[in-house]
Amino acid sequence: MFKLLKKYLFMVLTVTFMMSLGSAEAREANQINTISVRSRVEQAVQANTAVITVGIRVQDSKLQIAQDKANLVMHNLVQEMLTLGVSKSDMQTSDFNLNYNKEDKNSFRGYTLENNLVIKVRDIDKAGIVLDKALESGANQILGINFTYEGAEELKDQLLKLAIENGRKKADIVASADGRIAGRLLEVNIYTDSYQKAEMRVNKMMLDSSALGSQVLAGNVVISSEATLLFELN
Repeated sequence: MFKLLKKYLFMVLTVTFMMSLGSAEAREANQINTISVRSRVEQAVQANTAVITVGIRVQDSKLQIAQDKANLVMHNLVQEMLTLGVSKSDMQTSDFNLNYNKEDKNSFRGYTLENNLVIKVRDIDKAGIVLDKALESGANQILGINFTYEGAEELKDQLLKLAIENGRKKADIVASADGRIAGRLLEVNIYTDSYQKAEMRVNKMMLDSSALGSQVLAGNVVISSEATLLFELN
């Protein structure tokens, strides 16, 4: 998998070193000297999953009517997503709010009900269609879209292995300046992360379901693994 991705991915390696050789007196007091190396590897991958959050916001002077309106839109929205091939397990309510609206103690303005739905789109080419169909179904808020890479954990493990290998090599290079070599690995701290280098463009008014053609540009997700390694110096 790692080799297949390399043709359109890039890698950045940053290594910093801290070497504690100490004075001659310190060496005598501490027979085991150490070298600390931090090694980080990053790889950009094409996002393959979109996570879209859409919302329904309705207002009415009667609570039951507001609830009925919101329930109807949500039902239509879920059914439309199922028709597009989105699994029910990939849809989740993220927020549900009911507000009692009033200007002052004696002025009642009705109820506002908000219901948000998170939709995971595993076929990223359908992300724009999902946005369009959500608006067609009655959703009147687009609250965000994030892009992820399915398979990130496997790639993080591969990058972590590479970071550790590179860290040992660099530790040996620095240790050789003192005529020594890196020995046992005494301690390791690891950190893995992924962040989005992506953008969303919707070429229509977000609340206007009459104009279709949402265009979504997925961009890249950057996966990284970092290790801080403490070696014994021989």
